Amino acid sequence: MDWVSRIKSGRSLAILIDPEKTAVDYAFAKAISKKALSLKKKLNLNEVFFFIGGSTMEVDLDKWLKEFKGLVTLPVIIFPGSHEQVSIHCDALLYLQFMSSRNAQYLIEEQIKSALFIKQHKIVTIPTSYLLIDGGKSTAVQRVTNSQPYKQTDIELITATTVAGELLGHKLVYLEAGSGAVLPVAPGIIEKVKSSCSLPIIVGGGLGDVSQIERAFAAGASLCVVGTAIEENVEWMD
Repeated sequence: MDWVSRIKSGRSLAILIDPEKTAVDYAFAKAISKKALSLKKKLNLNEVFFFIGGSTMEVDLDKWLKEFKGLVTLPVIIFPGSHEQVSIHCDALLYLQFMSSRNAQYLIEEQIKSALFIKQHKIVTIPTSYLLIDGGKSTAVQRVTNSQPYKQTDIELITATTVAGELLGHKLVYLEAGSGAVLPVAPGIIEKVKSSCSLPIIVGGGLGDVSQIERAFAAGASLCVVGTAIEENVEWMD
């Protein structure tokens, strides 16, 4: 399965689910699957995915994913917060390098800790440049990783970082304003990154309404991620 090509085709959406905050059962799986199909139609999307992960993980992720994967038909992609958030019960794994961080643990050490398990179990990985962008509030990612976000005015630095990821061989770039961000990633940033590198762009954080999602798509995002809005109200956009 060529996940990069599927994402690159554009106008895709990922529903981000944090297992720490969500008990998995048939009723939930049915409701979230119905929501995904509804959003696909309303937003005229090409693809809808489930992203699974969180900054911390104090539940049995492997068990949670096995149950969830058995109840849904849409692709399940792990969006890991650490090496511990790896499981065979997924369709693919975003193999993240935290490019905006200067903390070596998240630049390379977490990847090393999970590498042999991933290789042994032949988990499909998608090498991804991950950049944290200031969304106007402190985030769990900042606290857990002890990393500071790039300012939204640092467009040249953001662009140079994404190009570095491209040259390193990454297949995607993820511009993240953080869970519950007040400010989503600005369209000007997305446009500049789009014009400077060939990687498909994922945009997440602060996308709370249709207009913000449409602006991200118009600026060049291939995939938008919605988490908090649906987490707080599964009937969002009904």
